[in-house]
Amino acid sequence: MFIVERDHFAAIQQRLRDEFPELDEGAIRHASNKITNEIRRGRFDVWNIDVSHGPMDGDGQYVHFEVEASVVTVHVRVTTD
Repeated sequence: MFIVERDHFAAIQQRLRDEFPELDEGAIRHASNKITNEIRRGRFDVWNIDVSHGPMDGDGQYVHFEVEASVVTVHVRVTTD
């Protein structure tokens, strides 16, 4: 389980690098900024963050949104409490 703590930005960047090797570092940073901004805006109690090339299932307590980076759509699923 990925619990978002102080260094959540670095953890999100690593998840993006692993899932989207086609993105350069600028795009990774841009997508990470968008994801953390959305989480802050929503004031979610975050337990886990998943990123994917396509939509993920909605079973459970999730918030879904999409961000774009270098014309690539990143699907984000945040597990909330």
